[in-house]
Amino acid sequence: MPLSPRRRRPRSKRGGLRWAGIVLPGLVASACVPVFALAPAFAQDADQSDDAAETGSEDVLVKGQRHGFMTTDASSGTKTDTPLIETPQSVTVIPRAQLTQQDAHTLNEALRYTAGINTQTRGGSGNQFDQFTLRGFGTIGSINNTYLDGMKLLGATYITPQIDSYAVDRIEVLKGPASVLYGQSNPAGLINEVSKLPTATPYHELGAEGGTFGQVQGTADLSGPIDQAGHWLYRVTGLVRNGGAQVDHVRQRRVLVQPSLSWVPDTNTSLTLQGFYQRDPYGGYYGAFPQSGTIIGNPRGQLSRSFYDGDSNFENYDRTQYGLGYQLEHRFSDRFAVKQKFRWLQVNGDYRSVYTAGYGYQTQHLPNNELLARGVIGSVAGANTFTVDNQASLRARTGPMSHLFLLGVDYQNQGSATTLAGDFTGAGAPPLDIWAPVYGLPVASPPVYSDTTQSFGQVGFYGQDQIRIGRLIILGGGRYDFAGTSTYNRLSRTTSDSFDRKFTGRAGILYEFAGGIAPYFSYSQSFQPTTGTNLFGQGFKPTTGEQYEAGVKYQPPGWNTLITASAFQIKQNNLTTPDPRNAQNTIQAGQGRSRGFEVEAHASPVPGLDLVASYTYLDAIYTKDNSGLQGKAFQAVPKHSASGWADYTLRRGRLVGLGAGAGIRFIGPSAGNADNTLNISQTTLVDLTLHYDLTVRRRWIHDAQLYVNATNLFDRTYLASCYGQQWCFYGPQRTVLGGIRYHW
Repeated sequence: MPLSPRRRRPRSKRGGLRWAGIVLPGLVASACVPVFALAPAFAQDADQSDDAAETGSEDVLVKGQRHGFMTTDASSGTKTDTPLIETPQSVTVIPRAQLTQQDAHTLNEALRYTAGINTQTRGGSGNQFDQFTLRGFGTIGSINNTYLDGMKLLGATYITPQIDSYAVDRIEVLKGPASVLYGQSNPAGLINEVSKLPTATPYHELGAEGGTFGQVQGTADLSGPIDQAGHWLYRVTGLVRNGGAQVDHVRQRRVLVQPSLSWVPDTNTSLTLQGFYQRDPYGGYYGAFPQSGTIIGNPRGQLSRSFYDGDSNFENYDRTQYGLGYQLEHRFSDRFAVKQKFRWLQVNGDYRSVYTAGYGYQTQHLPNNELLARGVIGSVAGANTFTVDNQASLRARTGPMSHLFLLGVDYQNQGSATTLAGDFTGAGAPPLDIWAPVYGLPVASPPVYSDTTQSFGQVGFYGQDQIRIGRLIILGGGRYDFAGTSTYNRLSRTTSDSFDRKFTGRAGILYEFAGGIAPYFSYSQSFQPTTGTNLFGQGFKPTTGEQYEAGVKYQPPGWNTLITASAFQIKQNNLTTPDPRNAQNTIQAGQGRSRGFEVEAHASPVPGLDLVASYTYLDAIYTKDNSGLQGKAFQAVPKHSASGWADYTLRRGRLVGLGAGAGIRFIGPSAGNADNTLNISQTTLVDLTLHYDLTVRRRWIHDAQLYVNATNLFDRTYLASCYGQQWCFYGPQRTVLGGIRYHW
């Protein structure tokens, strides 16, 4: 049973990336000697669990045991095959079984039942981006830290990669600063999506689905050995989706193809080649609703959730992303192993939008806030990214201590070109009567205001030691990063460079009691470069973050259950804020703080029963600011949230194979604007699934499943969030999707 794969070296254009006069040749990328990796992960053999066989979730590179919703291992927390119960930091794993059962199409939908995350920052719009808050951080307008197979997904302005959930085997949520292992990142943590990879056991699935908004979808997932000896394994995953959205005049379409091929010559070596292609010719809706008629009363009533503020004759979101990569792993002995991962990813896109600019914004307006001024924006962008992560792991003993050493070098290199155009005066598009909208009117092409090419590179050297002394586990790690950006302005014909270097550290301690209880404490740091300059042309320093976390994990012996409770505090420093001595200048004296408590449980305690439950208390505020935000709560961050999901499938009797699941989600009140004078009301939502596993004696059917999923079952109309003075977002309305999956 084998290990996991690796990648080739990335090359930057013109022999290297120029950072503030420094050229890094091909960027140590060439010097990325297979720096070492952790303990190997092995191919699943024929006696994998029935649950894994049914979902096709076990791949060649993952060793974790899976039983329904219960997953014991995740690599994101340590980059090693360390059980979750032994990891002194909060990590949530959403397995393939849960993604399938809840019919999650997007990352936001997949994270709805996860503690510490608010997926409602754009409500039912903005599906072309993965936007959410994690432990309070990640604003409505920003793209969060998302990773694929442990390497960051990089893009350009308005053109950011997005991975369809059907291509994913599981999702790992690492909470808290993670720069020690991953370099520059948000202080709240990161989301790692793990690709479906070839299985040693044959697995074949075809699916068809349809439902609300005229959505139709076809899927295929085929995997298994190619040769009799099982040295060559393949997998091809594909999807076609088409339909509308809850907002009028909006289309969504996606085509996905993800092939992979594994070579497993022996039990110590594996190489997996990966390909990826995803095209979104129609990317849905990224508009908003005005405050009047939504969070603020309008004399004419409340705006419908289907109200469209744009113009389909002008708007478009067309994104294409494709790439190649590999994962290579070799185990020299039971103690020493190396691993390399590599990915090249190209993302191109064309984005045009007519959007809400507010009532009477620099234009004539009617009484009672009926005429909506609109702005126009567009982006044509492309990004070419190389990422590589080299690791080596060594197991050793020193007296009573056993060690798992991890050393690594990772590297990112991206070249991008972005042209931005916009008219923000409210005159770019005709104003819209919100009660009697007329579409198809002329929209002027907006003027170009930014035209840049950019080169970005980062190389990081990291080390980690996991020490065990009996039942005591101690984790320590450190990392040094070099990150630089060179931007060429094609309008002014000027170049600006920035270069940052930063050390980050991490430490944790955990004790495993015999009854499955493991209390822990950890400290971790992060850094994230800040774009822009101050009044004097000086670049900003990176923001820095640090987290203190204390918690306890409980995995009762003999039960497929893991419960985690944690209390934490995260601080982010060097936020930009106005200079009190010069109103035209910006300084980095701001600070944000998130403090809270989470409890989360994943369990499959008896065959056929799957459970998820979570509760989050979160107090996220600006602790230092010169613009009046000090003491104010972050927007779109509920102080209280909770969720629970239960699904049971009959395993015997006349109705064997019939199952039902239900979930409830409570989203507490949150701030609706920066100065906290508007509040988003709390809401409670109910989700439902019904499914029936067919066992038919006819030879042409081996295994099939009929299912129907409903989210927001009682069709509650609610505001998910508001941002700025013009933009509010309704939450998703009731969505019902039904389909069939056929396996053989």
